[in-house]
Amino acid sequence: MLNRRLSYSFAGFKRKMMKNRFSILFVILALCQMAFAAKKDDLLASGISSLNFKEYTEAGNAFTQYINESKSDPVGYYYRSQALLGAGNKVAALADINSALKLENKLSKRSEVKRNHLFTQRGVVYRAMEEMNKALADFSEALVSDPNDVKALVSRGEVFARIRQLNKSDADYKKALQIDETNFDALLGLAVNQVAKKQYLKAIEAFNKLDVIYPQNEVVYRNRCEAYAVKGDNMQAFNDMMELITFNEDYSADLPVLVDYATKCSNYALPKISSKVALMENEELWLQARAALYEALGQYSKAIDDYNLLESKLGEKYALLCIGRANCYKSMGDYNRAADEYKLALELEESARAYSLYADLQLTRGEANQALVNLDKAVALEPMNGNLYLLRAKTKESLGNFNGALNDYNVGLSVCKSNEMLLNRALLCLNKLNKRQQAMNDFSDIAQNETFAKKSKNCRALALCLLGKQEEAEQWQESVLGEFPTVHNYYDAASLYACMNKDSVALDRLQTAFELGFRGFLQLDSNVFMDSLRKTHPYKTLLYEWKVKTGTIAVSAADTSASMVFADTVVVDVKLTADKRYEMDCVANGWNTTFVCDTADVMHISLLDVQFLYKYGFLDKKDIASAASAEQVSVADVKADSEVILRSLKIGELELKDLKLKIVADPSSKIVLSKKCLEALGAISFDSQSLKMTIMKKAGM
Repeated sequence: MLNRRLSYSFAGFKRKMMKNRFSILFVILALCQMAFAAKKDDLLASGISSLNFKEYTEAGNAFTQYINESKSDPVGYYYRSQALLGAGNKVAALADINSALKLENKLSKRSEVKRNHLFTQRGVVYRAMEEMNKALADFSEALVSDPNDVKALVSRGEVFARIRQLNKSDADYKKALQIDETNFDALLGLAVNQVAKKQYLKAIEAFNKLDVIYPQNEVVYRNRCEAYAVKGDNMQAFNDMMELITFNEDYSADLPVLVDYATKCSNYALPKISSKVALMENEELWLQARAALYEALGQYSKAIDDYNLLESKLGEKYALLCIGRANCYKSMGDYNRAADEYKLALELEESARAYSLYADLQLTRGEANQALVNLDKAVALEPMNGNLYLLRAKTKESLGNFNGALNDYNVGLSVCKSNEMLLNRALLCLNKLNKRQQAMNDFSDIAQNETFAKKSKNCRALALCLLGKQEEAEQWQESVLGEFPTVHNYYDAASLYACMNKDSVALDRLQTAFELGFRGFLQLDSNVFMDSLRKTHPYKTLLYEWKVKTGTIAVSAADTSASMVFADTVVVDVKLTADKRYEMDCVANGWNTTFVCDTADVMHISLLDVQFLYKYGFLDKKDIASAASAEQVSVADVKADSEVILRSLKIGELELKDLKLKIVADPSSKIVLSKKCLEALGAISFDSQSLKMTIMKKAGM
């Protein structure tokens, strides 16, 4: 009996222990599951945190670990898709979101990620891949699942805007704002759409509202700035960009934009920038801005002064400042100093920009082989920079390597399509490779495209001209000049009009380019569009005048090469007066005498000289008009403050006729003529060292 009891007791104990063992195992399993879930939650939280901070690699690693722990959970693929897209891997991002959608039925009811989120994310990926129809379909599917999905509404609105369905875009943005009245992307989208509709005032009001809700927001300032610009309010555009640069520490990319707006309202912008310099508010920034503005305005000496001042304040040399000075010297035609600055810049810091700019100078100087070496170095540093391939192609062309040039144009166009690249390829195909159809295709592509960067808009005008659409070409070119009256654009306009055989207009545009600071004399010599213009007398006159003005041609007693450049050059000996004016011999109405050249707009002769000329028959009474009477009777009746007409004044072989001079009482005064008066003979230049005046005669003189 006892044994039976003991047996029963042992069996009960055993059953109890087994029961407890299962309980313990259950607890352990539950704890493991909790630990596993906690680990997964930590991985997810870590990934989302990195994603929010745009740390896409770290985010991707966390989500990958999450996926490895739970391959059937679509949430990991959903978030990793976002990380991959942020890192620029669109194909992998699409694969992940497709994986998430295949596992859609595995979404937990407790998960914050829903079906609509998956479709919205795939729509975002398709949009990034420029597959707009697929993106629209996915955003619409997301909205079927949840009509109040703000992200899907805003995203679809953005796609509608990109395909120019602005009313549908507005509708999506407005619905999103009904759900979230301060949604930044929806408010911004509506404002941008108003700019596209040319409703500039409404757009600016919308941007102002955004500025109140989201103060000092870079995107708001940038878009409002563009709205002001397309409206034609360059001062407000400049003000917005000025504010943007002030609070945005990384201003290097925005500085050229600021300068672009500043050039269009320089009388307003320059004093504002100068006041910032004077107040020493972020002096480095504003000195750099003013130097760049001076450079853009063609005031190269002032730009160099600012670059030097900035360098002295920084206390050491910087490649950026060397490049700025080099660009100015190059524009001034001082190629030797420009080369020295580019070399120094490269010693301080190797960069593709410095190599390419130096190469461009070398190409301008006819040093194509050296330019090619530097361009190879530039391309090695920045193989995805299309402009480098453009310049290297031009260099290869100059060396006669036309197939090599064509290859560079093709590679450049695959990297970054531009009108300038297309134009140069077209001209190469047309003129050197006998590929006329390719050339015509490129010309047509340029003519149809008005959206490339403004600096290459002139290419469209030339393409239209070469397609035989001269009237349209002229209209386009003048619209570019109206919007961007820069040195570069005036030079390109001169090329266009020369190509159209409109010589007088071409010369006018070239004259303006010179006045704005153009000094590319070697560039002019190689410009094929000016071949016929270069043969004309007015072109030679203009070119010689500016070569003299800029010191490119030095006229001296020992060097007569200047007078030999053209057969129509006259060199005259001069003397310096006590008041530093130039005096030279002349024949006035047959009387051998001298005259003085004055830079001021003055024209006069002494009373004593007039009385002498009248007394001895060099003047007739009809040549003298008294202030009181038109009749003159005797020498005594010739009065000061009257006028006299010199019928002839000869300077060497050249003659000025019918000069109207004021009579002055000063007996020491000689015949005084203005420099403007002498310029009727042609381009005038003086050399104070050799005491020579050079005249490049006008046609017919």
